[in-house]
Amino acid sequence: MLELDPNNLEALHSLGNIYYHLQNPQEAILSYLKILKSGQIIRDIIMNICYIYIELAKQEKSNELMNLYLENNQEKIIKFAQAILEATVKGD
Repeated sequence: MLELDPNNLEALHSLGNIYYHLQNPQEAILSYLKILKSGQIIRDIIMNICYIYIELAKQEKSNELMNLYLENNQEKIIKFAQAILEATVKGD
């Protein structure tokens, strides 16, 4: 499905869930962040990302994202997602 439509939000959400259940949290986060980058700020996606960050002992990232969500700051949430995705591509 993602080969035909790489921006399919339902497929990205499902893929994130699959990665999480396969114990691949980093890939799960990347799938979820692609949804946020699209501008779709979905509470369940935010919660999933925050939960995984906590599991990975990255409380600061979890807090940062949750605070942006609570502030209802869509622009900064999109920037948050873009920055992490870009850093991943660069190998940071």
